Amino acid sequence: MGWPIRTESMVCEQTGLSFDLTVATPTRYEAKPDGQWPVVVVMDGAWLFGSTVDVIRLLSMERTVTDAIVVGISFAETEMAEYLRLRARWFSPSEFVPPEIIVSGVAAEETGRALELADFVEAQVLPWVDEEFRTTADRTLVGHSFSALWGLRVMFDRPLFDAAVLASPSIWWDDSSILQFADTLHAKTLFLTAGETENVAPFNMIDRASALAAELDERDGIRAHFETMLGEGHSSNAIISISRGLRWLHDAR
Repeated sequence: MGWPIRTESMVCEQTGLSFDLTVATPTRYEAKPDGQWPVVVVMDGAWLFGSTVDVIRLLSMERTVTDAIVVGISFAETEMAEYLRLRARWFSPSEFVPPEIIVSGVAAEETGRALELADFVEAQVLPWVDEEFRTTADRTLVGHSFSALWGLRVMFDRPLFDAAVLASPSIWWDDSSILQFADTLHAKTLFLTAGETENVAPFNMIDRASALAAELDERDGIRAHFETMLGEGHSSNAIISISRGLRWLHDAR
């Protein structure tokens, strides 16, 4: 049985960027008019929203994942090359020209706009979700690659999310400039991953993500965990990490 899905268009008042929002509510949502649910925000909604909904829908039935309202946030751009450029511009923490093997046609001065995107999520998206749906204050982020890097920048800056599943975070960006912000972490529970084939220069996904998770896990009141996903590459790691990560969060919280 599929979950009811609602779609909405939203323009960022600060930047003028257009976004598509997709929201899935649990099967029990209508049957329990007084019920409230935690929220899972998927920043790469165009690619990972459906997978996240399926994981929660299936595994919540066996109580290994927490039932939740799932919110996908996507750039309202239909041309793939430009969509990739938007990710590099708006998910990144600092000005930097990304390698062409990742994305081409992006100038340094266009990038480093992660906190502007966070302002939009904080000021427009989350209030809209709370107004339109019966939510609790519990929020989890799902991100992959650049959107996982965005998740780190936001959680180092402000308490938007309580927990996160961050698959293959692009910590390598701008010589790991994200780490300069890591003194403060507002989320309490983090699950980081990398695929087995991703530990190649200059990205070194396993080394960077595992080191960060180990450092964060040493802090009082924080649980941070890293796993290498055997047999997985950069793209395939996203799917398996959602399932494994949401199950780990369920047990850890």
